[in-house]
Amino acid sequence: MKSLSLQFLKFLSRLCSGDEIPGSQVGRSWPISGFEDCGALSITRKGRGRTIAGDRELIAAVLNTRWSIPEIDKAIRVMEDEEASKGERGMHVGHTKAGKGESTEERRVRVRAANEEAVFLEFGEDRIEIPRLSGVTIGLPWSCWGKSPVSTPKGLVAIICENIENFHGFNDRIARFYGLTAPCLVFWRSHKQPVVASFLDSLGVTQVFYYCDFDLAGVFIYENEILKFHPDAQLLIPENLSEMIERKGNPDLYNQQSRKYQTFTPSTEDGRKVAAWIRDARKGLEQETLDATIG
Repeated sequence: MKSLSLQFLKFLSRLCSGDEIPGSQVGRSWPISGFEDCGALSITRKGRGRTIAGDRELIAAVLNTRWSIPEIDKAIRVMEDEEASKGERGMHVGHTKAGKGESTEERRVRVRAANEEAVFLEFGEDRIEIPRLSGVTIGLPWSCWGKSPVSTPKGLVAIICENIENFHGFNDRIARFYGLTAPCLVFWRSHKQPVVASFLDSLGVTQVFYYCDFDLAGVFIYENEILKFHPDAQLLIPENLSEMIERKGNPDLYNQQSRKYQTFTPSTEDGRKVAAWIRDARKGLEQETLDATIG
């Protein structure tokens, strides 16, 4: 997706402040329709011209979702700063200049911190902030890719979530429930697992956990997808899981999957153990259900 210009971001910032802007001030190449289609911008006729107004929350949502820009004002400051590093641009502007003949998109991962504070990674002069809330897309500077960072939090752990709800919901409270005390980076399982694996190699992270629904599909994905790119990854299993599946599990979830995975035999110890509990109870347990019980 084409990056947004500084002029267009300033235009959006004015709309977020409550300004109504004449249509004559809109650049011809600006992606107005991408914001108008979802209600972030509204265009009204006034006399012979038109006026544009905006919804601050919807504009912010579109920028974050489609262009990986978490804060518009910070993005503007970074774009205006000629001294801004590639790391800062990747973090706040949603793009950084790619290496010759290569695509920036190939080197981006969606990640957030699950700690009480943000996690900072330092690569020489480049300092990358991974925020605690609202997952963002991180672009690791090309000059740093494949190199170990100068500084990372001690004992850094990676959590790979099965779905987007788990990705946004994982927090320090859930981490403590699972006995994790070290800083955690949270990733969303997607088609970019090779990129996530390379990113973790760059950071020197060796402890990887898969955070999934405790159903047959979750175990299958762990064994056939996650372990392919993260050979040492472990299932994140709470104590007394077998009892939780029995008490809180959903029989409909099991019935929906039992035929598809009836011949599936896990090859890992964790996979065999969890699959046995699921099959014995004839129930599946979604993470959202389990998370709701965590005090």
